Amino acid sequence: MNKIVRLLTMSAFAAISFAQVRTLECVMSPSKETPAVTATANGTCRIEVILNKSADGVESGYVDFHISAWLARAEKFTGLHIHKGAEGVAGPVVVNSGLRGTVDGTAGSQTLFYQVPVTSAEGLATLREIMADPAAFYANLHTESSPSGFIRGQLQNTAEWHSRMAAPTINRLETLIRQVAFRLGISLTN
Repeated sequence: MNKIVRLLTMSAFAAISFAQVRTLECVMSPSKETPAVTATANGTCRIEVILNKSADGVESGYVDFHISAWLARAEKFTGLHIHKGAEGVAGPVVVNSGLRGTVDGTAGSQTLFYQVPVTSAEGLATLREIMADPAAFYANLHTESSPSGFIRGQLQNTAEWHSRMAAPTINRLETLIRQVAFRLGISLTN
């Protein structure tokens, strides 16, 4: 029985993966755009970059966009991205939220949330780069009236940098333990 418990424990630890989470923030303004935009608006962003890691390396990642904006006039949002570029530099899009001209922002307060899954090797490398040097990137909310960008803010670190067990892994862990137990003839009940 001791060997069985050891085998199940080793199997469990081999299957566990953790999510590395980095929380970034920025203050967004039309004056930070390149070139600056003349508008009465502002915003804040909170971006979580999440890398799901297993014993054999990174499996997948996510970027969660949380944007709070205040607009003096109604605007049609046409894009929300993370760009690579220092302050004052218009850089290329490296993470696209998927927002595409489908959100009408009314005057006043707006809240936007988008989650972007990342699975490609190139995308995962970009997430690692953002986590290592967030100040080299900026968040940009685009509108129909300002297609190059309406409000922008340079990403900065927060104190939040942590790991947590990845939820999908718990299900895989349970499945693995049940498979091992079944092969060994051990009955597991819920």
